[in-house]
Amino acid sequence: MTTLEGSPQDISSRLTAIETIIPHLATKADVADLRTDIEKTQSTLIKWFIGTWLASMTIIAAILGPLLVYILSRLP
Repeated sequence: MTTLEGSPQDISSRLTAIETIIPHLATKADVADLRTDIEKTQSTLIKWFIGTWLASMTIIAAILGPLLVYILSRLP
């Protein structure tokens, strides 16, 4: 016959340690909520990146447009 690994007291202490950890583990609902939060954050970041890029390009065009017209008007 096979014997259990360790004494019953050792197994009991290991079980107690596992039972103290279990309440801190994530559930499927926790993971689903986290996934939803990540998707919302990703969507928000993409909107900010696009908005910032468009604003930057507008500012650059506003600065370089008149400068380019000035340079081209000075050419012979």
